[in-house]
Order: sequence, then structure tokens, then C-alpha cells
Amino acid sequence: MEQKKQNSSISTQGRSREGNLNPMYGKRQSLETKQKISDSQKKRYEIIRQKLKSENVNLNELMGSTDKDARIGLLKQCFFTDTIGFKDMQQALDFVTIVSDGIDSNYLKKVINNELNSYLSTLNKHL
Repeated sequence: MEQKKQNSSISTQGRSREGNLNPMYGKRQSLETKQKISDSQKKRYEIIRQKLKSENVNLNELMGSTDKDARIGLLKQCFFTDTIGFKDMQQALDFVTIVSDGIDSNYLKKVINNELNSYLSTLNKHL
């Protein structure tokens, strides 16, 4: 008999109760209860905001160090060689992103397009 009660309470526990089966049916929460719920939600969201801020700061610190390392690497390459070479396309894109920080994007697009066109035209002449 006792096991039947446990099984019935488990099976109804996850179900939504409508109408007079709902324990809050026809009742209203007091102002005190509403305030408690509001305060607990505010605390919960504040904790979430703090965690997101700390993760964002950590991410910004990491990104800043990688940008700095990339800039130092490019400067060393400029000082000790005549040209800047790239291992792959991604490294070239990273270089353009780092160098173009603070430059008007329309101006940069024009310069890149001109350089690409001149490079492609010289390639076509040799073919």
C-alpha cells in the first residue's frame, strides 16, 4: 500500500496541474512573496552577469596577448628581412586585420583591390 502511494506521487509530480488541481488555483501571491521571488531572481542574474564579465575579461586578456605576439612577430620579420612572408592565407588575413586596426575600411578595401588586381594582371601576363 505504501509503495502505491510513492508510485502515484512520483507519477503526478512532473505533470502540470490545471484548474482546482493546482495548489495555487484561485489564490494570489502576497506582496512579500513576490518581493522574495524578485530578489532571488535579481541575485541569480547578478551572479550570471559577474561570471560572464569575468570570462569576457579573461578572453580579452588572451586575445590581447595573442595580438601583441603577432604584432611583435611581424615587426621582427620587417626588421630582419626585406619582405613579409606568410605561411598561409589565414596568417595574411590576420596581418591585414592587425595592421588595419583604426584605418578607414573603405580606403583599405581600395588599396587591397588595387594590389590584388595588379598581382593578378602580372600573373596573367606570364601565363
